[in-house]
Amino acid sequence: MKKIYLEVFHNHLNSIDDSIQFTKEIEYDSNIPFLDVLVYKKDNGEMGHEVYRRKTHMDLYLHASSHHHYAQKMRVLNTLITRAFRISDNDHKHKEKMHLTKALMRNGFFH
Repeated sequence: MKKIYLEVFHNHLNSIDDSIQFTKEIEYDSNIPFLDVLVYKKDNGEMGHEVYRRKTHMDLYLHASSHHHYAQKMRVLNTLITRAFRISDNDHKHKEKMHLTKALMRNGFFH
């Protein structure tokens, strides 16, 4: 019954203005993405969180060899690292560190 109300409300929101359309995310397998965070329920009942990327995400960032100012390139590094450590819980920090290392290598930051 709750799903019906959710669908009615979602349809109502999208009927108000054609130029503003809302999407919704439904929990799947005790996981739900919210902005850049994947929130999930652990086996012990606690909530966990890690960085969320859509399946279409390609890890394309400002390339290290681009003709941008050094400060802009460093800001890319700083932003991604800060995001990883603020969003990832302790169970996922290492996984995120490995993901970022590979992504940044593909973008020319490390050799």
